[in-house]
Amino acid sequence: MIYEEQSRDNLILKLEQLRDKNHNLEKSLQQYEAAEKPKADKCPHLQLLENAPVGIFTSSAKGRLLSANPAMVRILGAASEKKVLEYYTDLGTQLYLHPYKRDEYLKLLKENSLVTDFEFEARTIKGITIWLGLTAKVTEHKNNDDFIITGFATDISERKNTEAKQKLLLAAIEQMPEAIMIADQKGNISYVNPAFETVSGYTREEVIGQNPRILKSGEQDDSFYQHMWETLSKGKNWKGRLVNKRKDGTFYTVEANISPFYNEVGKILHYVATTLDMTEEVRREEQYRQAQKMEAIGQLAGGVAHDFNNMLSVILGRAELRMKKMDPKDPSYAVLQEIQQAAQRSANLTQQLLAYARKQPIAPSIVDLNPAVEAILPILRRLAGENINLTWTPGEGSYPIKIDPVQLDQILTNLIVNARDAITNTGTISLESGKVSLDQAYCDRHAGFIPGTYIMLMVSDDGKGMDRETLSKVFEPFYTTKGLGQGTGLGLATVYGAIKQNQGIIDVYSESDRGTTFTIYLPNQQESSADKSAKSNLSIQKGHGETILFVEDESALLRIGEIMLQELGYEVLVANSTKEAIRLAEKYINEIDLLLTDIIMPGMNGKDLAKHLRTLNADLKVLFISGHPANIISEQGTLDGNINFLQKPFLMKELAANLRDSLEK
Repeated sequence: MIYEEQSRDNLILKLEQLRDKNHNLEKSLQQYEAAEKPKADKCPHLQLLENAPVGIFTSSAKGRLLSANPAMVRILGAASEKKVLEYYTDLGTQLYLHPYKRDEYLKLLKENSLVTDFEFEARTIKGITIWLGLTAKVTEHKNNDDFIITGFATDISERKNTEAKQKLLLAAIEQMPEAIMIADQKGNISYVNPAFETVSGYTREEVIGQNPRILKSGEQDDSFYQHMWETLSKGKNWKGRLVNKRKDGTFYTVEANISPFYNEVGKILHYVATTLDMTEEVRREEQYRQAQKMEAIGQLAGGVAHDFNNMLSVILGRAELRMKKMDPKDPSYAVLQEIQQAAQRSANLTQQLLAYARKQPIAPSIVDLNPAVEAILPILRRLAGENINLTWTPGEGSYPIKIDPVQLDQILTNLIVNARDAITNTGTISLESGKVSLDQAYCDRHAGFIPGTYIMLMVSDDGKGMDRETLSKVFEPFYTTKGLGQGTGLGLATVYGAIKQNQGIIDVYSESDRGTTFTIYLPNQQESSADKSAKSNLSIQKGHGETILFVEDESALLRIGEIMLQELGYEVLVANSTKEAIRLAEKYINEIDLLLTDIIMPGMNGKDLAKHLRTLNADLKVLFISGHPANIISEQGTLDGNINFLQKPFLMKELAANLRDSLEK
């Protein structure tokens, strides 16, 4: 019994000792753990994880975020890892702005177990959109559909925003209507936009690495480019207008703005040139200047034509009347012929001025071009001379145009003479006709052209040609390259005015020593047949005793006109003013068959006089005469079909023919 009690006491004591020992062991373990934890915190790998500047994470393939380091927590806009893990339980809808990007990401991981530089738009906890760049690896496979992913994430929003801005800027540059060219410090081209390709004709591949001198036209001299380069080398902007050459050799005008482009330390890296194609504007400016010139010449011609032609009418009339009474063998007869010829040349000069200014009265009719050219061909061959081969290649079919036949002869004559004078010794002049259709694209490149079908007349020569300066002035009045006394400088100006007066277009192409081609385009007329009426017979046609009321304020011309009318077999009443004409008309109104009147007179003009006299006699015939017929022609220079008109100065046979035509109409 005593033994059992001792054994029990010993057992209790051992249990207490064992408990105390266990307590000490637990205490020691706690002390050990407390002592070892700071050591663990100081582990380099854990420090790297906690302090890494990039986001580090683990996630499951099924879409749950499992861990995130502090950088990842900051990127996702959370306060702690716990908040991040609680929020991102479905990455597909909570993290990816475009969920299909997550499917693409997982597919790559399944196929390769590794994804690098995967970029997508993501949502933060606060709903803010950012761009993330991921590099991730499969670190543990659970099954085919689920695995553990460990990866790195970087916020690339700033870079993507910068790229978006650059992309927008590049798109704007690519779509700008102005041509843009960037060159390096040495001037070699490193970039051009599509507008540059369009205007220059060169592709981007053809010009990259080339020097801009490939655009050099020769219109600017070396000093021009030297000044430009000196300005740019000093870091200053250069602005100006210059003429460049396209790939096809044609020229175009641009307004250029060239600026240096600096790096962060102020060194010039590139030069940026912005150019605006001004070719069409320059053409319009030239057309406007040409119109102003025409208007000035028209005013000049109109100002002098009336009085000048009156004086010429006196000279021609007196010479003609005197010659009619002389023996052609009389020495004075030849002198009078010279006077008559000089007066006629002077009259032609005035007519050329009026034609250039489109103030020459015309009576257009439908004419078939080919027969009209063939009719004058013998004369044109004589003009060209024996040493020049004049060829004529008519197009097939009918080519109806609307033009005054006299003007057509005038156009052809001037062009052939111009071509002849451009040929030294022997050569060839080619005449060719055809029908062409001009589309909108062609007309956009050629100022003044309107889309449609045109009848074409081409006059080419293989003469000396023209340089660009001469070509730019070829239609200017009084401009000539011929020597003194060899030309008036009005031949091509007359051609230009006549074609414009008939709603046509003239184009010219020429190169030095390679000949010249003038191409005329006249609107195609739809009428089935051309007017084939013969020209008026200009032989002297006598009157039959009809009474003419002749009104002219120039006394010398009044006397000459009276004599001519009497010699032609007419009874004549003369008046030197409209007041006197009205008095005579009221007295002899039933006896007067025709009113022959000047248009421009003091007080009442000829048109108003005719209108007044027709209130007395509605059947009164009228023939107008004038040295400057601006009052009776339309803006296009065409005569009203009901108006009979004779241009001063005129010969007796011309007066006779017009009188008979007016009386018998």
